[in-house]
Amino acid sequence: MVPHLVQHVHAPIGLSNSTLYSRISVGSFPKPVTLGSSVRWVESEVEAWISERVSERDHANETGGTAGGTDQDSSVPPLAA
Repeated sequence: MVPHLVQHVHAPIGLSNSTLYSRISVGSFPKPVTLGSSVRWVESEVEAWISERVSERDHANETGGTAGGTDQDSSVPPLAA
């Protein structure tokens, strides 16, 4: 099966290009697939990443915490506003 690839992920998920690539470099966002001089993301991997964020949010709400990448000790950059 050939995965469905998407070109633009920063708009639907609300991340700037610099934040997106920063997260890719630390391993907190799926790596793109290079096709010639362009890049694409596997749609199912992006959807799984989004689902993980929803689960983290829901878990944080259950425990009274907050989510969103604002942990000062985290190596993951915060989400763009």
